[in-house]
Amino acid sequence: MKPGRLFLGILLLLLAGGVYFGIQTKASFISNVQLDSYMNHDNVLLSLIDSERVSSIYFYNEIKTAGELEKQSALIVKAKVTEDRKNYSHAVRSGVQVLEVYKGNGSLKGSKIYIFEPSNFLDTNYFSFGGYQLMQTGKEYILFINPLKKPKHYSYKNDEAISYMPVSSHYGKFPLQEAPGSGKLRVLTQEELDQGVPYSQIKDWDILTMKEGILKTYMKIKQDVLSTLVNS
Repeated sequence: MKPGRLFLGILLLLLAGGVYFGIQTKASFISNVQLDSYMNHDNVLLSLIDSERVSSIYFYNEIKTAGELEKQSALIVKAKVTEDRKNYSHAVRSGVQVLEVYKGNGSLKGSKIYIFEPSNFLDTNYFSFGGYQLMQTGKEYILFINPLKKPKHYSYKNDEAISYMPVSSHYGKFPLQEAPGSGKLRVLTQEELDQGVPYSQIKDWDILTMKEGILKTYMKIKQDVLSTLVNS
């Protein structure tokens, strides 16, 4: 079975949970292996699932401006990715240390929260849902996030109350530290994906997409976010 078809099958099962995604999928996650065992392997290939029809169920990917992104976000923070990371069946859970709070609960500054990143590793595949690019351990990011969705009368358990998801799979985070080779901004081609794109070659890219319009919007929003929150 091709990697794209395999992930699409998993994704369709995931979508059956509807608005219960945040809590229901968290309860069903089964950790398969520590993240570091995948991130540096040259034989891991990208499988890009970038369907707007699907990703729009969970993410605000129609955002066009930094103002719209801020409006849709319950929490905006500057955070550093810790080594507390696990690879699950539908996502990577990343612990991040909150360095600054720009919007939302200011008492979170200095504390650890968890981000469920819509991507994961399975066998020799790196699955990116909605074009999401996994954060890198030790790097700092500006994060636009919302709490995990839950049923109306459900009470958060354990660390669920400090667990979040990106507002947008395209525009939900922006890196602050540019390492050599990072911050690369270009579209991927179908030919490249068909031939196989090693994760090691694109792991430092800001965003993964085949669409020029999404890339241009990302570049504009990133410029506005950094100039407003970081360089002001």
